[in-house]
Amino acid sequence: MLIRTGIPNDLRPIIWKLLIQQQIVDIKKNMANITFVIYAIHVDHLMKQRDNHQKQITLDLLRTLPDNIHFMSPTCKGIQQLEQVLRAFCLHNPIIGYCQGMNFISGTAMLFLGVEDTFWFLVAVTEKYFDKSYFDYALTGAQADQEVLKELVARRLPRLAAHLDHYGIDLATVTLNWFLALFHDAVPFQTMIRIWDCFLLDGTKVLFRFALAILSIHENEVLQRCDTISVIKILKASVRLTYDYEGLFNLAFDNMQPFPSHSEIENKQKWYLNILRERLNRKQQLRKVFTSLSLEKSRFPTIEVVTFSMTHEGTGFICAGHQTKGIIIRFTLTNNISTMNKLDTEFDCKIFSMALREGEIGYVSLLSGYIVALQINDTKSEILWELKISDIALKLLYSDKLLYAALASGVLTVFEVYISIIA
Repeated sequence: MLIRTGIPNDLRPIIWKLLIQQQIVDIKKNMANITFVIYAIHVDHLMKQRDNHQKQITLDLLRTLPDNIHFMSPTCKGIQQLEQVLRAFCLHNPIIGYCQGMNFISGTAMLFLGVEDTFWFLVAVTEKYFDKSYFDYALTGAQADQEVLKELVARRLPRLAAHLDHYGIDLATVTLNWFLALFHDAVPFQTMIRIWDCFLLDGTKVLFRFALAILSIHENEVLQRCDTISVIKILKASVRLTYDYEGLFNLAFDNMQPFPSHSEIENKQKWYLNILRERLNRKQQLRKVFTSLSLEKSRFPTIEVVTFSMTHEGTGFICAGHQTKGIIIRFTLTNNISTMNKLDTEFDCKIFSMALREGEIGYVSLLSGYIVALQINDTKSEILWELKISDIALKLLYSDKLLYAALASGVLTVFEVYISIIA
């Protein structure tokens, strides 16, 4: 009850550490003499073998807690320690490596714990609290939990479920990151920390309790919106105003009875996980067949996308390549004369779509299931961020700070994108 009513701030580091240590006793025992210190000592040498993780970690560091004085610049101690934790985890668990959300989890934990305890916090979350499939390359476990949540919403909040279904909105568009990052940047900080207190004690079941309670609190506001974009916007905006954590906790624990047991939720998770794995296996088999059929064609690059700049008349971009390569060519038309130059960024798979916004920012969707944001300056380009999504985005469209992605699964996903242009 102490934890549900709120851990005093001065006791939180101690209690969090105790809860974490209970989870990882067997992991530490199996690791024998391998410690965080050893990972930290060897991280620079060994991470050279995993440049793909290092690249994404570097991109994510400064956007983790940008308003916190300890995380504002590359020279800040918090940034350096956060990088140390994330890189050490990649060495500790190369199968999972680095995934979206880990920077937010680790950065927030570091506000209460030392660097080594933060490392073990991340280990506990990814290897004990969540199933090992949660942070795989397809986020299979996280997607399974979204299916469980949708089922619970349909049962507990049928009007909301029907409203979302009517406008073709996939709830996971909003709630996936609630689970992946433990409500980071979804609810106010104090509310999030109280949720973490309960999560460390009770595990993943409480995430469903809080997700349902939050949706219940803001249900009427969502039901008043009658178009897709407004529904998504109000859902995200209203949730960020969940300051009444006492009311939230009362609703989550006292007014949601009876709530499915741990075993019931676990059985549903396993059921959906098996379904998603079967779908994933079929996709992989089809992809192999498609790749083999396209092998002969793949020797020659083909033009996939042509898009024009919003701010520079007569300027556009051609995306070309094949199954294992994607390039972007900038072209300029002046007095019926065309000049073409290839950008310095290349991808190791096919480009499906490209959308442009002001400030020479481009969004590219890849065969690998990633969306990549680029800042383009003549033939130079810099990757601003990369995001793994649930399926390939066949078409991207940018309008009014919203990025629309039409997925191969038939789902339309909408992202709010805010980017500071690099000078």
